[in-house]
Amino acid sequence: MGEPLYVTLLWHMHQPRYQGSAGEPFLLPWVRLHAAKDYLDMGAVVGEFPDLRVTFNFVPCLLEQIEEYQAGATDLFEEMTLKDAASLSPSDQRFLLKNFFLLHWDRMLAPFPRYGELLRKRGTYLPRDGEAKGWRAKDFRDLQLLYNLAWCGNVLRRDPEIRSLIRKERNYSEDDKRLVLGKHREALARIIPLFRELGAGDQVELSTTPFYHPILPLVYNMTSAREALPQVPLPSVPVAHPDDARIQLEQALEYHEKLFGKLPEGVWAAEGSLSEDVVQLMARVGVRWTASDEALLSASLEGRAEAFTPEGKLCPEALYTIHARRYGETRVCLFFRDHELSDLIGFTYAAWDAEEAARDFVQRLERIHDSLGSSRGPHVVPIILDGENAWEFYPENGAPFLRALYQRLTHHPHLRTATFTECLRQQTVFHELPRMRAGSWISGNFAIWIGQSEKNRAWEVLERTREFLLREHGARPDPARLEKAWKEIYIAQGSDWFWWYGDDHFSEHDAEFDLLFRSHLKNVYRLLDHPVPSFLEEPIREPHPIEPARIPTALLHPAVDGQVTDYFEWLHAGLFLVGRGHGAMHQARRFLSSVYYGFDAANLYLRIDLELRRGDPQVLQLNLELRFQHLTSEVLRFSLGDGLLRIRTDDEERLCGQAALGKVAELSIPFQDLRLQDGSETGLLVILSLNGQEIERWPHRGWMRFRVDTQEVLESWNA
Repeated sequence: MGEPLYVTLLWHMHQPRYQGSAGEPFLLPWVRLHAAKDYLDMGAVVGEFPDLRVTFNFVPCLLEQIEEYQAGATDLFEEMTLKDAASLSPSDQRFLLKNFFLLHWDRMLAPFPRYGELLRKRGTYLPRDGEAKGWRAKDFRDLQLLYNLAWCGNVLRRDPEIRSLIRKERNYSEDDKRLVLGKHREALARIIPLFRELGAGDQVELSTTPFYHPILPLVYNMTSAREALPQVPLPSVPVAHPDDARIQLEQALEYHEKLFGKLPEGVWAAEGSLSEDVVQLMARVGVRWTASDEALLSASLEGRAEAFTPEGKLCPEALYTIHARRYGETRVCLFFRDHELSDLIGFTYAAWDAEEAARDFVQRLERIHDSLGSSRGPHVVPIILDGENAWEFYPENGAPFLRALYQRLTHHPHLRTATFTECLRQQTVFHELPRMRAGSWISGNFAIWIGQSEKNRAWEVLERTREFLLREHGARPDPARLEKAWKEIYIAQGSDWFWWYGDDHFSEHDAEFDLLFRSHLKNVYRLLDHPVPSFLEEPIREPHPIEPARIPTALLHPAVDGQVTDYFEWLHAGLFLVGRGHGAMHQARRFLSSVYYGFDAANLYLRIDLELRRGDPQVLQLNLELRFQHLTSEVLRFSLGDGLLRIRTDDEERLCGQAALGKVAELSIPFQDLRLQDGSETGLLVILSLNGQEIERWPHRGWMRFRVDTQEVLESWNA
């Protein structure tokens, strides 16, 4: 069967800077919680397979925060956990009710029966007034503990004291809370030594990312965004800072060497973002390899017919090899990940049986191996993805799947896992790329971080603050303050702030991300004893009213059968076009496409277009939930599995109206059930959930606003 097919797995570990100002608690807890649940677990599972080779990429700003926790830093969620449950203020209680249920309900909450009780006590949705009706101190104490206990990964759950708390189930004490947080602290203290030890041998390679996770091509020269998107709107001020890009990269290399004892050979640029300038910069500072997505390889090879199949896809020989860019005597080797295989782990296999998922993955690799035939190798399949956020969607934090996958990979006759640097040792001739087209691992462009008004405004206020710092630089003799001020600029260049601006991503903490971004820019002025300008006091994140693309022009009488019966059935309906909303990981697949609405004298009609793949077992597990702005407790739920529409309150659930799923989802809901009258105005929120966990909503902020006005529609029709 020829040469083995090399498989390079890279798990990317990253969290942005969650501290607004020095001395403050971290505003969000994700460094501590992922340390307790994911970083230790990922290292421990690798240790069970001595023949496995794998790469871990740690972003310096994550490691920096881990070190600060060890030095005594805290986060707001930790402080809220430590508050005596008997002394919580009403605002403390609202904080806990809002934030301490933000985890995967099926995978992380449901295994704790008492946690499920508390969720039912609060309700599926946070009460609009946020009040804790009927909650006692012992309820809040159990909630404080269970939230942190649920974030304990498999390694911590083998601890006898943690196992004892799991068995205890309820009626926890204040000391129990301190014990769990102490275990989180122990996990934080173990991570860097663990990976230093793993990285010292041949089994694990450690790579790095520019220090604060900036989109380096945009920092270097923002006009690079137009290589992929020629018409993309850019900020009103030019952004081109090669020195900032170099400093972010050099500081990352130095910090990595300080923590792990040796310089990294490779750099995973934030979001796989590369450009010709950035690759050349990497060559100058001694980086041996970097990587991105196959979309960038395809763009960089445009015009080379031999690299593509007749259908326009990359040939296996082009995709599964190591490329390079040479600059004089230096060379940077380039790996391009298999997009589909990487996304299968990140977004699909969580709903599969672990053994079946591992078998499917390996079979796909076998087909790649066979497709290469006698083609001269070696050949390598890079698998690169987020190493922390995916596992909360998997049973047992992904351990059964990882063990099944690692077992098959390490015992396969034709597949061999390898680190990236090991692959370089296997190959002496590299395919020279004609150029490095600028782009990222998401759609091959930078649209996630540039172009929309909020994103561009964030770049503009960053640039305005940087210009202020440059003006002040020569007049300030205190180098320590200047160094701190520049650090704030580098933090604000991080990709995460721009990820959450605009309408392509959302989270329950959008306001906190906006506040953190502006806080770092405010710190520049404060460090230099200058008043904070008013433009930094105004939130960049703004409400986005969702208006219909068109309003109803006639009364509707559709057949509720899940089919678009004829062209005219929904011709006169109102229409909302669904944008793209994502969370912390960018998923290529979306379900919601568009929402039609209309009415007759007695019913509201909805048609929801879903991008479904027939035969996909996930389809029948999907639930569609409808929330109306004027209803405080009622939620309508349409199960795609049984085809029934139910209206649910905190006290009961009953059937209502009609619903059908075919090519589209169609619903008929009596106005009486919705407590809507002619002339009423309301808003609609559509939520799609899978296995009890929300996976998509529209809109992700605000409501789809519409008015029920039969008289106006009749007048429009008559006109």
